[in-house]
Amino acid sequence: MRKQFSPYPTTLVEKGFLMASQLHAGQLRKASIVPDIPYLSHLMEVAGMVMTCGFPETVVVAALFHDLIEDQGSETRDLIREHFGEEVLALVEACTEPGAEGAKKGPWVKRKEAYLERIGHDTLEVLGIIVPDKLQSAREQRRKVRLVGDEAWHELLKEVSDLPQKIALQKWFHTAFVQAVKDQLYIVPHAPQKVAVQALLQELEETVATLFPS
Repeated sequence: MRKQFSPYPTTLVEKGFLMASQLHAGQLRKASIVPDIPYLSHLMEVAGMVMTCGFPETVVVAALFHDLIEDQGSETRDLIREHFGEEVLALVEACTEPGAEGAKKGPWVKRKEAYLERIGHDTLEVLGIIVPDKLQSAREQRRKVRLVGDEAWHELLKEVSDLPQKIALQKWFHTAFVQAVKDQLYIVPHAPQKVAVQALLQELEETVATLFPS
């Protein structure tokens, strides 16, 4: 039987990819090795990891949208709710860093502290998005550090100019993130997806250890 192709989205994930690609159009990655890489590449990698963990389409779509509110502003809430429903919106909300909506963001340390505290309330589905998110970024940063050394950190955490302090803050956050997720994974009910997220978290912990050697 000959395969058929439709130029229109036929699944929730296809529809989500289309919206993510449109709303993040023109946005570029900050820490990529090659300059001017579309931000969509990050979302695709994260959503791919979420999918391979065995989560349903709603969680995969939320992974595609996990930075929408932070990067494109609070008005994107209505778009998510209208086209994908309250379940997807709730997941995106849970992934959104407090004080980071839109262009004007709060102080970095306060945002990260609030984010870390909230992990203690996250469901397995939310953990299944935020772990791949941090893992993809850490993998890319590790590759860049191997190429250019500490210069790789200059593009991150713009509000801090001192490079050793910038690196120290990044180490604090990533180390605390790994521990907070470990603690919460211990609590959430067992499911096949939990084992997959734990494996990704272990890889993240190993990646962080190479990024910030003692």
